Amino acid sequence: MLVRFTAAAAVLLAGLAATGCGSVAADREPGSASGGKQLFTEKCGSCHTLADAGTRGVIGPDLDQAFGNVRDQGYDETTIRDVVRGQIAYPTSEPVTGDPGMPANLVTGDAAADVAAYVASVAGLPVKGGGGGQAAPPSDPKQFFVQSCGSCHTLADAGTSGTIGPNLDQLKPPLEPAIEQITNGGGGMPAFGDQFSEEQIRALAEYVVKATGG
Repeated sequence: MLVRFTAAAAVLLAGLAATGCGSVAADREPGSASGGKQLFTEKCGSCHTLADAGTRGVIGPDLDQAFGNVRDQGYDETTIRDVVRGQIAYPTSEPVTGDPGMPANLVTGDAAADVAAYVASVAGLPVKGGGGGQAAPPSDPKQFFVQSCGSCHTLADAGTSGTIGPNLDQLKPPLEPAIEQITNGGGGMPAFGDQFSEEQIRALAEYVVKATGG
């Protein structure tokens, strides 16, 4: 979801401000952190690690690590919120081979403000009540797909329109290759074999195959 932060957080924040990317939120309502958690999980969690949301995506940066460094530089929650909002609207990525980058405006308007407020309120901070860890996948395979895959893939049956990974309606993957891809990753996609059980992965793959006619 966000640009890959470096140790020189102050330089990056200054650069965003200079280009106007970090100032998108300045003319908007601050958003609702409580309303942003579910949106983050559904739209961003498959790509980003954020302990409070229980997500462990690896396509994009670990937001706890990135914004923990930013907080250590002395930046407050309001500044972090504005940077997040700017990156949602104007994402950038390092020119690294295999980095698919992030499409602009995965969420917009009030939803984007809510996600920015939520990330700013929890990233890099201890999880309230302790614990954290990966949230349990939904029992409904469609919702499982939306939560885990929808921000990267288009699938009409699930109502998702991600563009980072292949359009699954066009790809129509067969069952065994789908299971292999989900389990081991590859081609820019992270492996989920250490996050979900074999039964969960099979259920997810079977849903995709059924939904696409693969």
